[in-house]
Amino acid sequence: MKTQSNHGQGWLIAIFLLLSSLAHATTITWINPLGGNWSVATNWSPSQVPGADDTAIINIDGNYTVALDTTASVAGFVLGAAANVNTQVFVMNGQTLSINGTATVGSQAVFNFNGGGLSGNVTLDGPMNWTGGQLNPGSTLTIATNSVLTINGSGNLPIYGALTNAGTINWVGGALTIYNYYGNYGYIGSLNNLAGAVVNVQCDQPIACACYGNEFFNNAGLVRKSVATGTTAINIQFYNSGLLEVASGTVSLNNGGTSSGQFIAGAGTTLALGAYYTATADSVFSGAGTNLWTGGTITLNGSVTTSNSVLAGGSLSGNSSFGGWLTWTGGYLSGESLTIATNGTLTVSGEVDHNLPNTVVTNNGTVVWAGGRLRGGGNNLNPGTTIYNHGLWDAQCDQTINNDYGGYGTLFNNYGTFRKSVGASAGYTLFGGGVYFNQLAGVVDVQSGNGGLNLVLQGSGSFTGGYLTTNVGGLTYLSVGNFTINGTVTSTNLIENSANLVGPNVINGGLTWQAGVWNSAAFVTIETNSTLLVNGPADHDLPNTVVTNNGTVVWAGGRLRGGGNNLNPGTTINNHGLWDVQCDQAINNDYGGYGTVFHNDGTFRKSGGASAGYTLFSGGVYFDQLTGVVDVQTGSDGLNLVLQGSGNFAGGYITTNAGGLTYLSLGNFTINGTITPTNLIENSANL
Repeated sequence: MKTQSNHGQGWLIAIFLLLSSLAHATTITWINPLGGNWSVATNWSPSQVPGADDTAIINIDGNYTVALDTTASVAGFVLGAAANVNTQVFVMNGQTLSINGTATVGSQAVFNFNGGGLSGNVTLDGPMNWTGGQLNPGSTLTIATNSVLTINGSGNLPIYGALTNAGTINWVGGALTIYNYYGNYGYIGSLNNLAGAVVNVQCDQPIACACYGNEFFNNAGLVRKSVATGTTAINIQFYNSGLLEVASGTVSLNNGGTSSGQFIAGAGTTLALGAYYTATADSVFSGAGTNLWTGGTITLNGSVTTSNSVLAGGSLSGNSSFGGWLTWTGGYLSGESLTIATNGTLTVSGEVDHNLPNTVVTNNGTVVWAGGRLRGGGNNLNPGTTIYNHGLWDAQCDQTINNDYGGYGTLFNNYGTFRKSVGASAGYTLFGGGVYFNQLAGVVDVQSGNGGLNLVLQGSGSFTGGYLTTNVGGLTYLSVGNFTINGTVTSTNLIENSANLVGPNVINGGLTWQAGVWNSAAFVTIETNSTLLVNGPADHDLPNTVVTNNGTVVWAGGRLRGGGNNLNPGTTINNHGLWDVQCDQAINNDYGGYGTVFHNDGTFRKSGGASAGYTLFSGGVYFDQLTGVVDVQTGSDGLNLVLQGSGNFAGGYITTNAGGLTYLSLGNFTINGTITPTNLIENSANL
């Protein structure tokens, strides 16, 4: 029974304490029309200073100021007379005020946060001027819809809690510092601009980072810099799902963040993105100003639209497709994929290197390469660099794509148009060693060039589709490496110079062979209406190769060296078209083995050569005249065509003009055709 009695008394005490608490929670109203200090009880009705459970109301009409002269805590706060004629001013005065509810401020009233600290979970319904003091640890300040916070300090304004805006913040002056600390205090610092809300930046002050934790600015509304012409630096993470508009000066985002929203840089302004910023799907960078990406890692993921954006430093990563304009003046692409959409333009400019190791670049729009080297490749654990060009890749400089990062190399796949449109006289665009040029479809269009090289390929390649066109003076050189030509090549300004042909090759259009070898070219076919020009003083090696000419071969310089070892078939030339010799050089069998055979059922013509000079088919080179014509046109007082490697004349014609001679010089020959006139000479040969 005693226990039950004590238990009943405990409930009675609890109820008494609750009723006492409710009795003390009341509305305290200011009654002094001359203003005065908060701590004077007679200024209030009832005559007591508002406490933590009370609502303080300052709303009698008149022009007066209430000064906070002590630390105070209230449940609610109302400032401003209903008449909205006179002005009621509340001044923090360097003290601490805790409000654990709504602070309602009338349109004519002034809540002057001029020092001290504001604590609690405060919702501001009305205007406030913040010129000094801090938002205390663990506190929240929410600016309600249709309410206005004016920040106009002369020094630093710390935010140790969360400032959330659903109305308007006019930031006129004062630096903001966001603190986020998980230690003994456990407060989280942030600035939040909600959907439909506005932060109007009218100064060049920073938002600083105390960098104790994860300070951030979360924008789902509108942040607009509208007045000052200098730089507003946001040095905390900026998460943007709304709109950041730079209408004046510069806004610099220096501590990362993410965006799925919009950035607008107005004419003459700059938005600068610094370290580790990520733009996600549907992000938009627009405006007539400059979106400047300066350092750290800028990550683009999904569909991103840019207008007048500049990558000037750091790295660009992610898996993205961008439309609009992006200029690359510095920094590098880092190891993922970048797609230029059909409405996108990437301009590569400046004299610095542009690095893109282990990156996939897909161009469906336009790439304007106006300056700086491109450096690709990757180590042995990474895939290297791959470029897919489905649009226009316009080289407007004499620079290099190289493979400085090594590894699996660099691959340029052309399905669209690779154009060389600008370059200095005697200058060229170079694809260096380790950069494979794969012409699958589309066009290689070398437009410019006066007396110099225009496009030089040194890293091997394949021409299996599309066209290669060059204009007058524009040249494309296969300089070093292994190449396969099995597509449509238009113009004779494609030049093989110190490179190798490999695999089956079909020349449809034109090729100039100045140097290099065909050691691994199993087949080379010159199509009808196509031309192979062989010139230069260097040897032209074609061991173990079958050459079939259905068009025109102009042999203007350099020896031809055929043959093959005992395990290989040697060299076979099938001439069904015109083989026009305009030099005094030799076809020999330097590679030995099964030898070299020249089958002629087209026209073999000797049309050029020096006086007393000759074209020589040396020992081991079998001349097989099946049908067609051997036409020795030129020469005076000298030899013109000398056959030393045996042969067979089973059909067709041998014609020589006055002064032109054909010598059967060494070897065994069979003559069983039509020979006109008498200038065929057997000399040390055997019939």
